[in-house]
Amino acid sequence: WRTGRWDGLESRLRALSERTAGRAGISFANEIVSAALLLSHGRIEEAEDAWSSILERAEASGWMASQATASAWLARVGLARGDAAGARRAVGRGLEVVRGTGIWGWGREVVPAAVKASLACGEAAEARDLAEEFSRGLSDRDAPAARAASHFCHGTVAQAGGAHGAAARSFARADSAWSELPSPYEAAQAREGRALCLLAEHDEHGAELLLDALKRFGDLRASWDAARVRSELKARGIAAPSGSRGGRRAYGDELSPREAEVARLAGVGRKNREIAELLFISPRTVEDHVAAALRKLGVESRRELAPAENGW
Repeated sequence: WRTGRWDGLESRLRALSERTAGRAGISFANEIVSAALLLSHGRIEEAEDAWSSILERAEASGWMASQATASAWLARVGLARGDAAGARRAVGRGLEVVRGTGIWGWGREVVPAAVKASLACGEAAEARDLAEEFSRGLSDRDAPAARAASHFCHGTVAQAGGAHGAAARSFARADSAWSELPSPYEAAQAREGRALCLLAEHDEHGAELLLDALKRFGDLRASWDAARVRSELKARGIAAPSGSRGGRRAYGDELSPREAEVARLAGVGRKNREIAELLFISPRTVEDHVAAALRKLGVESRRELAPAENGW
């Protein structure tokens, strides 16, 4: 997961889970990676259920690192839904763990999510103080991944404050550090942030970097992140490559992964515009996917698209 070797990872995780059943520490690690893959693939409802389950069981069993990680990813889900207050509450539990233990290396995912949630709630000073607290907590630690996350936090705060030049430099440091580890998924997120800051300053290099971030997400098959970048490119009038890595698979009468996720969201009552915002696609595309799902599953109403209703 960390080094970007995602091909076949879901099936390898299933096999590993079967071999290590009953070993709580390994089980949590397996589930954490599986849930992270779900969100990166845009399967938001499934990811939220998975992270909620992990958090509940981690709290009951005292697995603090898993608590911190799950709270961070739940905050990402909340931010994707536009629920800033919910995201702030969720990640607050992870912050309690990090602060209580003093293990700021666990802040790799917690603190960036907390900074974004604070900013989304209009708490810029809180976000800035948290980024500074994170840096101080790492001052005497050998924690390269967390230090890269610290650069990302400073970039996020500076970007929100309109200091795009400083933000771009922080994101560049995060990109470099994560690339060196390597952690290509996080490096691509930092490159995306840097690109947006450069574009805000009318630096044409930003378009090149944003296209490269799209390619990196595509190479990982991180479809949710790729969709977000395509939306950003479209908003700025930058042409994105139309092809996908390896070509598109023909699904025939089966639901494609995107049709399946749209169907899940529609089946639990989400409106087309809500689904479009969550998945970074247009309402018209949502409408087309819903129609395709209804046809392929042989059902007549959106409610019947819920997985529990039809067994898919």
